[in-house]
Amino acid sequence: MIKCQLLGNYLSRNNMPAAPIFRFIHLDRVILSCHAIEFYLTMHSISVHILKNYPCFFRFLLFTCLCFLIYVAARGQQAKDSLPKKWLLSAYAETYLVIPTNNSSESKLANFLYNFNRTNAFKFNQAFASADYSGDKFRMQLAVQTGTYVTDNYSGEPAALRPLLKCFIGIPLDVKKDIWLEAGVFPSYIGFENTVAFENQTLTRSLLAENSPYYMSGLRVSHPLGKKSTFSWYLLTGWQRIVPQKNNSLPALGWQWNIRPNEHTTLNWSGFAGSAYPDSSRRWRYFQNLYWQYQLQRWKITAGLDIGLEQSFRASAKYLTWLSPVLIAGYQWNEKWSSAMRLERYHDPHGIIARSDSGIPVVSNGISFNIDYQPLPQLLCRAEWRNLKGNDPIFLATAAGSDRMSFFSFSLSYRLKKSL
Repeated sequence: MIKCQLLGNYLSRNNMPAAPIFRFIHLDRVILSCHAIEFYLTMHSISVHILKNYPCFFRFLLFTCLCFLIYVAARGQQAKDSLPKKWLLSAYAETYLVIPTNNSSESKLANFLYNFNRTNAFKFNQAFASADYSGDKFRMQLAVQTGTYVTDNYSGEPAALRPLLKCFIGIPLDVKKDIWLEAGVFPSYIGFENTVAFENQTLTRSLLAENSPYYMSGLRVSHPLGKKSTFSWYLLTGWQRIVPQKNNSLPALGWQWNIRPNEHTTLNWSGFAGSAYPDSSRRWRYFQNLYWQYQLQRWKITAGLDIGLEQSFRASAKYLTWLSPVLIAGYQWNEKWSSAMRLERYHDPHGIIARSDSGIPVVSNGISFNIDYQPLPQLLCRAEWRNLKGNDPIFLATAAGSDRMSFFSFSLSYRLKKSL
C-alpha cells in the first residue's frame, strides 16, 4: 500500500488524474502493478539520462542486451522443459508501385501516410527478418526491418533504433493461468491493421491505421479472462515511441480487451492515456479504438472506430477531439482470388494527429477497391484503386497541393517461416 501511495503522489505531482488509471487495474493485482510501475519509472529515468548524456554508450548497451537475449535463448533451448520449446524464424518482403491518376510528378502522396507512400517507382515498403522463441520459462521476439515505411514512420527515433521492428522478452507470472510480463518494443496493440500484407484485407492501410501507433515500447502484462477473452495492460514510453519524449518524466498507460464470443466474431477495445509533450507543456491525450470483425464462409466484414481527446493546452478543461470510422467488406472467390472494398473517413479538424506538409489539419473521406491473387501460401499479388477527398489541399498531387488524390497501387509480398 505504501508503494501505491507513492505512485499516487507521483501522478499527482505530474498533474495526472489517478482515478481513471486505477479503474483499469484489478485490485488483486495492485501490489504487483505497483512493483512493476516502480521498476519502470526507475528504468525510465536511467534510460533518459544515458541517452541524453551518453548516446554512444546507449547504442552499445542496446547491442549488448540483444546479444544477451540471443545467448539466453540459445542456452534455454538446451535445457529440459515441461513444454515443447520452439524457435520460429521468418522473413518477409513487400515491394510496390503507386501510380497517381493525375500524372503527378511528386515523389510522395502525403506526409501523413507511412505505407506505400512513394509514387512512380518500384520500392520496398518493408522487409524484415525475425526470430521468435517460446518456452514455459520465458519467451522473446526480435526482428529487424528496412523499407520506405521505416524511413517515414521511424524518423523521430534515434538512427540506431529505427531498424527495430520488435524486441521484447517475457517471463510467466503464473504458468497455470498463462499470465505473462513482457518488456521491450512491441507491435502496436491498437487497431486491426499492421504492415504485413497477408494479415490485412486491403493493399494500403486505412487513414485510421496510418495515424495511430504501429509500435509501442514499455511493459506489458497479458492474461486470459476465460477461454474466449484476453486482457492486457501496458506501461509505455509514450505515443508510438521507442525512446521517451525528451523532458517528459511520466509514462503512459494502455490496455486491450479482445473477445471472441464464437468462431465467427471478434470484438476488441484498446485504449491509451498519456501525453506526447514535455512536462512544461503537458497535454493529456485519451484515445479509444474499437473494432468488430465477422467472418462467415467467404465473407469477412470489419468495422472500426478511433476516437481521441486531447487537452487544448496544459491543465485545460477543454478537450479537442478527432475520430475515424472505417468499414471493410471482403469476399473470398476461391482459394487463390479475393477482393475487398473499403469506406473510410478521417476527421481531425484541429490537426492533433495528422497535418499536411503545409500544416493543414487532415479531414478526408476515402474509398478503395482491391483484388488479390495468391498462387502460393507464401506469395501474394495485389492491385488496388483508391480515392481520397479532403476538405483542403492536403495531398501532394501538385506543388501547390490538392484536395483530391486518386491512384492505383500494385504490390508483391513474399514470406518464409521455419520452425525449429
